[in-house]
Amino acid sequence: MRPQRAFLLLAGVTWLTLAGCASKGYVTGQVVDNGQPFSIPKGETLGVIFNSTDAAGKTSALVTYVQPDGTFAAESGDNSNGLPPGNYKVRLNGDGPTIRSKMQKSPSLDLKVDKGAKIKLIVDLSKGTITTQ
Repeated sequence: MRPQRAFLLLAGVTWLTLAGCASKGYVTGQVVDNGQPFSIPKGETLGVIFNSTDAAGKTSALVTYVQPDGTFAAESGDNSNGLPPGNYKVRLNGDGPTIRSKMQKSPSLDLKVDKGAKIKLIVDLSKGTITTQ
């Protein structure tokens, strides 16, 4: 392959990759307990569920698990960070005695994700809230 063709092919693949990434919104978050950072106890899990609520007739959901340090990031299934733009109902699903005792309420949040948006969620277990920051 000639150098010009190789360069054009590489430039095209790079552009398509970047264009795909720019069309998503980035949602990250932190779990806290009464405003203080919360670490997930060993052997317990906490999932953050993003259910699409768009009326397009296509139902989809994404579950991301909270890391031991209490952070999480939503990633769609096509190996790239971010969520497709749209409307989501965010809720939690926890397993383990500490998580269950902290989650006295089942919080949820209606979330709109725009193209290229950067959204940070704060999940406060003791208050039973999910808020944007």
